[in-house]
Amino acid sequence: MTNMLILGALLLVPAVLLVVLKANGGVAFLALCLGNMLVTALGSDVSDLLASFSPGNTLLIDQWTKVVLLLVPFVVTMLFTKGSVSSGAKLLFNIIVSLACGALLISLVMPLLPSDLQNSLKDEPLWQQVNSLYTAIIILGAITSMAMLLRGHASAAHEGKKHK
Repeated sequence: MTNMLILGALLLVPAVLLVVLKANGGVAFLALCLGNMLVTALGSDVSDLLASFSPGNTLLIDQWTKVVLLLVPFVVTMLFTKGSVSSGAKLLFNIIVSLACGALLISLVMPLLPSDLQNSLKDEPLWQQVNSLYTAIIILGAITSMAMLLRGHASAAHEGKKHK
């Protein structure tokens, strides 16, 4: 039961925060992708640097450093885009891409967690469902993110034109 709550929180908390804060879910989805790139490119170096200052458990430092690297771009984006989504079609797209953000977060954070927690979460039906839909989550998130970005760009270009 606790494992299901953890997975549910990983899925719903980011989605609800994005919708409630009216933050741009499209940019947040892409920020999670950036966080994943940071984990891949810098994760080991940053965790080695931090481990050099702390003689504790280096495996634990490595795992949680990578989780933080994954989340920082997402959290910063959520804060900087707060209030940027209005109602209407953009809000509907935002709800869809916000749920994709939550599902992507589960998929990206799972391999970074301690192995005992990973093993207990992998038995949950929600994880198995998200894992089986990984490709669809990426496609849906990418398409809705681009639609939100292009729609926002078109709206900004339209507002910038002077009418006579």
